[in-house]
Parts: sequence; C-alpha cells; structure tokens
Amino acid sequence: MPDFNIKFIRKLSDSNNSNKMLIDKLTARRMPSLLGNKFEDLSENSQKDVIKWVIKDNGLQTKEDDLQTLLKKSHREIDFYYRMVSADIEVRSAQAFREFHTDNSGKICKINVQNSNGKVTTGTGYFLSKTLIITCYHVIYGEGPSHDNPQEITIDVPYTRGGTSDSSRSISGWSVIRYGVIKSGGSPLIHSMSPSLPLSEETGNWNGRAPTEDDRLDYCLFEIDESDRAGQWTMGFQGSLQDVMASTPFRIFYELDRILPKIKKPVTLYEADELHHVSVVANTLTTDLTLDPKPAGSIRDYSTQFKRIRYGDGELLYKGDSGAPLTNTNNEIIGLHNALTGDNKNQAIPIGYIINHIRDHATPNAITALKGEWFN
Repeated sequence: MPDFNIKFIRKLSDSNNSNKMLIDKLTARRMPSLLGNKFEDLSENSQKDVIKWVIKDNGLQTKEDDLQTLLKKSHREIDFYYRMVSADIEVRSAQAFREFHTDNSGKICKINVQNSNGKVTTGTGYFLSKTLIITCYHVIYGEGPSHDNPQEITIDVPYTRGGTSDSSRSISGWSVIRYGVIKSGGSPLIHSMSPSLPLSEETGNWNGRAPTEDDRLDYCLFEIDESDRAGQWTMGFQGSLQDVMASTPFRIFYELDRILPKIKKPVTLYEADELHHVSVVANTLTTDLTLDPKPAGSIRDYSTQFKRIRYGDGELLYKGDSGAPLTNTNNEIIGLHNALTGDNKNQAIPIGYIINHIRDHATPNAITALKGEWFN
C-alpha cells in the first residue's frame, strides 16, 4: 500500500512550520525556475501549479471538478486547506484489495445504475451472500410503465468509517470498495427478478382491492464481479497536519473505531401477516456512504394479497433509499423498502416472499449459492 499521506504532505510542507511550504525536487523538475522558493512567496498562479503537479505526480486520484474547485481558492483558503489535510486515495494495488476485502454477506451497499441515455440513478442494496445482492426492481429498470435496460451497474460497499482509537490524535477516515457486476452479452446478468406493481396499486389504498397480477415483488437479484480487484479500494482521511504527519496509512485505517456492522439473516422468512406491529429500523446510507439507520416506527398495515407492509412516517426515507433493508429490533432483515404511499407511509416487501420467489425462479448458480443458507 502506498505511503500516501506522508508523501502528499511533505511535498508541500516543511515539517517544522506549516506556513513555510517549500518547493521539492519533484516540482522543481516541472518548473525549474521555482527551485529554492518558499511556497508562500510564489505568485497565486504558481502556487496553484505547484498544488496541481504535486497531486498528480503523487498518483493521487483527485476528481477534476474537485481539483478545479481547489485551484480557484484564494491564497488564504489554500493555506488553511493544507493545515487541515483531507485526501481521497484510490489504492490500485490488487494485493491491498485482497488484504482488506472480506465476505460481504449481510452488508448494505449503494447501487449506481447508468441507463441507455447515460443518466445515473442510485438505490440501496443488501448482500444475501458474499457476491449476490438484492435491491428493488425499479432501482435497476426505472419506475412507471417505461422499461429501461441498465447499461452499467456499480456497487459501493462502505467498509470502515469513524475516528482513530488513539485519543491523543484526531483523525477521521473512511474506506469504500467499488465493484462492477457480472455481465452476460454485454449487459448486467440478472439472476432473478420480479417487476413492481403499477404505480396506482403500489402506492394506493388497499381497501376492497386486489392486485391485477400476482407476485409482482419489485426485486432484482444480481452478482458483483470480484475478478478485477485492482483499483477498487478507495480511502479518505481528514485531520490536522500535525496529527496526520505523525501517523501512517496503516495506523489510520487499522485504528478506525467502527467496521460497519452486518445485518442478520432472519430466524424465519417473514411474510406480511407475521409482521403487524413489529418495530422497525430502515437501514440507509447517506450520499457520502455513512450508515444511517433510521428508527421508522412500527408496521401499521399489511396486505397478504399485495404482499406488502406499511410502516412509520414516510418523510424519513428518500428516493435513493429504495432497496434499503428493513430490520426488526434483533437486527434481522425482514423486508426491503420500496415505496412512499399516497397517505405518506413507507412501504416494504417482506423478505419471505422475495426469498421464496428466488428459490423458485433464480438461475441454477444463484440457487446453489443460496441453498443451505436461505432455503433447503
């Protein structure tokens, strides 16, 4: 694993005084006229050139938009930025990926779907096994009557997040693994799926009604691709210049105080009539992939015909939360969040219906992977 933080900071900073930034030999090779100059004595344009070359020549993966935003900052803002150091690092080493990679079973993830028009939408997913993920059908294929085949799907799995356990230093960090998915004929391979209901049935009143079609469970089962491991592990950290320079990447990431917990497999495959009045938590991820479990009240209504349960206050959940695993007080998955109803309730599909449908309709490879864990 590259010793990224020390290299990054020392290219810009004299260790004795964060305001006495020096031009190192690497940068001098790019701009020989600057050799020996102090960073603070350079023109604003030269300072920005230095920052740009240091970031790029250290192999740091900085988004172009973020880099341009940084380069537009004033002298004062740039100086402050490097006293409070923050960096996002993409580790390209397959060896580093294998060292950190673990079994994903029970983990929550963020799903990014690019459709045929290039538009990217997001949802949430849950790992039924090491490689198999379930999410909502409409996350992958879109909502409403129009059906849009996904062109690309990527999966972001948050692994660690939090502060270091050493109270004498103040460094926070995070790490995320990004996967692609297994494809067939150039398109994502879907092992099993069941479409959503028409919108009026999905979000409308159940009284005196029956669904127009049975077993429309709004779920999709697909598989991550573990074959290409290089370049998929992304890390970030933030802390004071003094604290970060006194540490190492291994200390930062091995001392993170929280490895994101797994969600348990249920003791029984719950169906709608078994969940009335159960207290639930909606396990969501924020846009920066922080785990955000939301107490969401209790199951207020259910329908065995529609195979849905409704719970809590719909204002708690958002569009990107579709597919979020719903858990009971024992942290067992009991369903997948899939909709906000017309009367402002959250809705989910009980896990029992989804697993039974997978058992009866999935590809042989998926059934083999789940057999013994989820069904006999």
